[in-house]
Amino acid sequence: MEWVRSLNRAIDYIEDHLLEDLTCEEIAAHIYISNFHFQRCFSLLTGMTMGEYIRNRRLSLAGQKLVSSDAINKRQAITPAATRYEVFFTTPSPCTHWRRFCTHSHILRSDRL
Repeated sequence: MEWVRSLNRAIDYIEDHLLEDLTCEEIAAHIYISNFHFQRCFSLLTGMTMGEYIRNRRLSLAGQKLVSSDAINKRQAITPAATRYEVFFTTPSPCTHWRRFCTHSHILRSDRL
């Protein structure tokens, strides 16, 4: 049960600092456990690595921003949204960003162009 509480504290910390550079060491230190145990337990309890969790949360924020944008052509708003939430992919193409947002975010599935 203590691991669940520690994980909740770690997630709260991640959410509070989501747009900052985060490291596993920093988060582990915040909840007073070793980096090794933090990464292992985070993966076991969430089914994803901490990096995947942060990336998915940033993708969700960028997707919400994209959906709520007033851009006439939402494809033009992808790169600024990705830049704001530090969501970068191997290809800087707006089409790649759009596909990644649509694939990841349930918010955007009903709003595809």
